[in-house]
Amino acid sequence: MHPYRGEGFGMPIAEAMASGLPVVVTDDGAARDFCDETVALLVRSRRVAIPPGSGDLPSSSAGYWFAEPDVDSLVTHLRRIVEDGELRASLGAAGRARVLAQLDWTAIAGQAAQRLQALAARPARRVLAADPYRPDAPPHPLDDTRSRTLLVVAGEGHPGWPRAAAAAAAAIGADDDVTVVVAVADDGAPSGEATLAALEDHFGSAAADVLVELGADDGVLAGLLVRCDATVVADPGWASAAARCGTATVAADARAVAAWVRGGAAADRAA
Repeated sequence: MHPYRGEGFGMPIAEAMASGLPVVVTDDGAARDFCDETVALLVRSRRVAIPPGSGDLPSSSAGYWFAEPDVDSLVTHLRRIVEDGELRASLGAAGRARVLAQLDWTAIAGQAAQRLQALAARPARRVLAADPYRPDAPPHPLDDTRSRTLLVVAGEGHPGWPRAAAAAAAAIGADDDVTVVVAVADDGAPSGEATLAALEDHFGSAAADVLVELGADDGVLAGLLVRCDATVVADPGWASAAARCGTATVAADARAVAAWVRGGAAADRAA
């Protein structure tokens, strides 16, 4: 029985299953990677947000939460597992088969090899993260870029960012001497995971050279504005920020980005 609120993987759960023991676990979180209703009794739960600033947790645009197990659901499953010997045996056998099929070293090595092969077939992506324990830390140096850098800012506070990302991904190719610097704004919004997933949709198969900066607060964004050659603008507020920093702007349109890449004077305008 492991009705956790939070779990990184759930090794005790996997070990119990490998030993043929039936398991009762929370229906959310890490265990769902290898547990479903055919191999485990799943305890109903609800997600409870952890208030910002709690404990030593660093800031996060995605936010934090834990899964609160439902006591009545837990009691019901425990009674079932105690009273029903056939259920215990069937879940134990199914759980052992699941772990041996999915989590032994041969299976894990195969999954890792497939993932590495898939990543090797895609353009390299470099990801940086601002130090969450040093809010005054400067942004990472942009010393691993091509000769020109184009900044795209993503986040809920920049609602036009998907247009900016789509324009950059469509217009910039592998042979262009440009690095797209994607800054994921740490604006405290709860949709950080959705933002990262959407970025994967835009840049996952794009040929452009991409550098991603995670957890970019206002100070990091200002530093990136100053250091990048230009930024793609899809929101009036971001245009104003670029103007304050004297950074050239490019419209969130693939043709405008392509013109900037070619060095067209019409694409850049003095801020």
